[in-house]
Amino acid sequence: MPKLNKKKLTLGQISELSPEEQTKIFEPIVKANSEQFRQLASTLAETASFAKSIGSIASSIKLPILDLVQSFQLPELPIYEPPKLPDISFERYDPPVTIKKSKWELEQEAREAYRTELQIQVLEQQLNIYKGMLAPQYDINTGVITFMGKKIEIPLNTQLEMVCRVVLKNSTNMKKKWSWDEVIEANRESHENFTSRQIYNASRSINDKVAIETQVKDFLLTKPLSTVQLNPQFLAR
Repeated sequence: MPKLNKKKLTLGQISELSPEEQTKIFEPIVKANSEQFRQLASTLAETASFAKSIGSIASSIKLPILDLVQSFQLPELPIYEPPKLPDISFERYDPPVTIKKSKWELEQEAREAYRTELQIQVLEQQLNIYKGMLAPQYDINTGVITFMGKKIEIPLNTQLEMVCRVVLKNSTNMKKKWSWDEVIEANRESHENFTSRQIYNASRSINDKVAIETQVKDFLLTKPLSTVQLNPQFLAR
């Protein structure tokens, strides 16, 4: 048996040697173990042949479980459809806001309300004064109506004068609605000598005379037709 080199070298040192020197180092090892290498190669060849035989046998064998798997079919699953949701409109929600006023603000509002009420009362008084000045005056002696700075003459001893003598006599009579028969009675006349139509026509004639002088067309109100009254807008409360 060839003798091995007794000088110990590491693999790193051997790798740094030239190919000729590496061959000289490994040659004794190969020769010393040639028989083992031959047996290992034979074993590997037999193992490869056995594996090849096993592979051919396995490919020729068909297991029943494979046929079962191939023949098995999964049932068709229903197509999933998402549920339909109702249409929802999303609107902005603004929560109610409660503003609490301070004591000072409440007092200010109370003062303003009181001041406004006083102003309304003053205006009403001024309006009453104006209406008092605007209220007509009737002179039963001359048959003249003084109204809005104008003098309207009413013929004496006529049905027009009968109406003015009752309706325009004073502020109390001016506020009342008179029926035609009350006008007749106040003039101490008989109902048999007059009709409601005659009193109505007399009242309309007075309105025409006043309208010519003052442009006021509704001096006397005659609704319903059987009554007569001074228009309340010319009277103070």
